[in-house]
Amino acid sequence: MPKRAARKTQVVLNDLMIRQWPVPERGKVQVPDGTIGGLGLRVSHTGQRSFYLTYMHQGRAQRLTLGPYPELKLAAARLKAARLIEAVNAGQDPRTVPG
Repeated sequence: MPKRAARKTQVVLNDLMIRQWPVPERGKVQVPDGTIGGLGLRVSHTGQRSFYLTYMHQGRAQRLTLGPYPELKLAAARLKAARLIEAVNAGQDPRTVPG
């Protein structure tokens, strides 16, 4: 019988939630944001937090780190993700989009 993929929980992230998200004992945990599809928060076992964007480009799933938290605020990460998603929808690779 094939294994079922773990179901990812989507939450609407907020600043307090990001600061208080528990640090995993090892590895990383990814928390998808329920506001912008593809945007998420990654928390490493060292306590580092960063925003990422997952997207499809040329038929392949890609992940792009947007920046570390708190240097990149949640509102700025959402704006950046929305802009990059527009680029993906226009057929561009967001890794080549300036800014």
